[in-house]
Amino acid sequence: MAYQSLFRKYRPSNFDELIGQEHIVTTIKNALDNNKIGHAYLFCGPRGTGKTTSARIFAKALNCEAGAASHPCNKCETCVSINNGSSLDVIELDAASNTQVDKVREFIIQKVNFSPTSGKYKIYIIDEVHKLSDASFNALLKTLEEPPAHTVFILATTHPHELLPTILSRCQRFNFKRLNIEEIISQLRSVARNENIKIEEGALSLIAQSSDGSMRDSMVILEQLLSYAGADIKAPHIYELLGLTDAELLFDISNIFAENNTLRALEILDEIINNGFDTEKLCLDAIEFYRRILITKISAGKNFISFGEDYVKKLEEHASRYTPARIMNILKILLELKSRLKDTAVNRTLWEMAMVKITKFEAEPSLEKIAEKVFELEQKIKKFGAAPLGGVDAKPARSTAPIGAAAVIKEIPPAEKKYKPSAAAQDADAPHPPTEKNHMPVEMWHKILQAVKKEKVSLYAILSEARAQDMDSKIKLCFKKGYEFHRDKVLENKEFLNGLLEKSLMKKISIDAVISDEEPIGQEDKKHDEMIKDVMDIFG
Repeated sequence: MAYQSLFRKYRPSNFDELIGQEHIVTTIKNALDNNKIGHAYLFCGPRGTGKTTSARIFAKALNCEAGAASHPCNKCETCVSINNGSSLDVIELDAASNTQVDKVREFIIQKVNFSPTSGKYKIYIIDEVHKLSDASFNALLKTLEEPPAHTVFILATTHPHELLPTILSRCQRFNFKRLNIEEIISQLRSVARNENIKIEEGALSLIAQSSDGSMRDSMVILEQLLSYAGADIKAPHIYELLGLTDAELLFDISNIFAENNTLRALEILDEIINNGFDTEKLCLDAIEFYRRILITKISAGKNFISFGEDYVKKLEEHASRYTPARIMNILKILLELKSRLKDTAVNRTLWEMAMVKITKFEAEPSLEKIAEKVFELEQKIKKFGAAPLGGVDAKPARSTAPIGAAAVIKEIPPAEKKYKPSAAAQDADAPHPPTEKNHMPVEMWHKILQAVKKEKVSLYAILSEARAQDMDSKIKLCFKKGYEFHRDKVLENKEFLNGLLEKSLMKKISIDAVISDEEPIGQEDKKHDEMIKDVMDIFG
């Protein structure tokens, strides 16, 4: 007898054997029992989840000679012919191989009016139907809309979003879901028992995880392992055959990241590369590993990770060493790395950069941490008798805006009769504000500086050291002693600055530059600067 692959040997032959699709099985069985048969069905979902198998079982149930409506007997001539693919009443078309409109006409449209040869229905199963060309869809559309009473169409696809809305609207749609880990492990365990295969529980978990919810893929992997390792399968065999990253290696990497050990991180990367391991596969496995760490961290004891008890306990132990923000940061770096791992010539460099980022750079602070820092800042502000700009006798004002860094900074008391910092003045590029008696409004000075910066960055840097004094039709720039170079550069660019000022302020203004003996910051300004320093210290 010819060898039969495990997947074909253990393919479900009736609805009761179909795994993981109870919602679909119940609906179809009820329709069969109540004789409420539609003319077109759409089975969609990931590969290896039972779409084509379900279509064949459905076809047997429709035409079975001996079984109950929803339970084909698998013994009558009709069932046997459908099982071995020789039935004249069940026509299967692989749309991936037959995209042309002529093929659709040949297989379906020209034969659709022929009555069934033996059964009650003529059933057309079109696999990967999304592969049909637009012309083929149009040719099929009329037949699909008004087929003969004895005809049933079953369309199967992994990409339902690629189908025309006119096709979708004419079909009863059934969404097949990925099988979960437990369902796949249970079926693999049953197959191993029937085939006298000795296999570790950890190996079953690895096969199920690698199959990505596809029962067919898990069977193919098991069969491949039988050829590789014989009837005694262990976890290391799967790592070797599929090129998976050993779990212990990932836990070692996790220890290194948790300890922020940059040197050891680069050493283990060197070992991995020298051993010829695929760095792109390592990245994918590391992403999946830290996804499990994250889920374990935030699941509050609920087990969303379908692996052995020892593995889950180890995940919990490692998850306890990270904050959620740190795990998210590591995942972000790894995902960015994955998108860049294309040129093998620089893959090592990209990995090294990622290792340094993960072990050297702190994760972005959480909202909770920022809130704590804001509260700390508020307590410090209360120590200063903050008065509003209206005068020193006014009662301290408190903003009613939502608490945040910007709102807190606005509450910092201005120096007495000096100036009130605006949001623009808090810009990282903004220089020290002017403090002369005839001071220029900070907003205006900031606007001038930004205009200069767009034209001449070097001149902007020089002006940032000046204190601006507004003298109606003249702006006087005061530099401290020792800044004669800055003064001379301003005077050299006087014509340029005059033109820029006229353009920015919409009036004729000349500029002058001098060396001033006056201290640029008064006592109240020093107090204000101390508060600014507190803000910077608190927020890092």
